[in-house]
Amino acid sequence: MAIPPPPPPRTNPLDKQIGGNHYKGFRIQPIEFITKNELGFIPGCIIKRLCRYNKPGGKRLEDLQKAAHELQILIELEYAEPDPMFKSWLDSLENLNKSIKPILNQINPAQCSVKEKPCPDE
Repeated sequence: MAIPPPPPPRTNPLDKQIGGNHYKGFRIQPIEFITKNELGFIPGCIIKRLCRYNKPGGKRLEDLQKAAHELQILIELEYAEPDPMFKSWLDSLENLNKSIKPILNQINPAQCSVKEKPCPDE
């Protein structure tokens, strides 16, 4: 019986970049930094844009504008107060829940069962 040939050497996907080489010159690539620090999607996008804006293949001002926009989005999602109408609606739901809860606690679930009726076709 012949011995099968050894598998090809494993390649590291970080050794390859598709569509340019604007991340290859860094000591640690943005994707490694983002992943190892568990930064999440929006912070990761910001970091990638800031790392490449002034590199060959980077889009300079457009990368900075996109990073600034993504930072505004992150601030909005993390720290902004809800829209006043939405907050009012949430408060109304919370008040409704508080007023209904005592009533619901008085209901005996056994009294609420619905008896099945046969279908008209049966």
